[in-house]
Amino acid sequence: MNFIPAATLADAGYANAYPAGLPGYAVVDFTVSRSIGRNLQAFFGVQNLFDKVYFVQTNPSTIGTPRLVNGGVRVRFSGR
Repeated sequence: MNFIPAATLADAGYANAYPAGLPGYAVVDFTVSRSIGRNLQAFFGVQNLFDKVYFVQTNPSTIGTPRLVNGGVRVRFSGR
């Protein structure tokens, strides 16, 4: 039977009496980008904005990625 131990669920903020399987979850991601020139673009993104603990596997209990922040510059090379 695939289940997540009650203590693990309680530590993550879920009700400790959850049926077999994975509990439901929702995460919020945010991405914004801006063109700086014809071939240049700056971007910024946040995955799991509210740093929600969510399970992606039972036995062993595995949680999904925590908040991840990234940003950078994209350069597009156009050929003739």
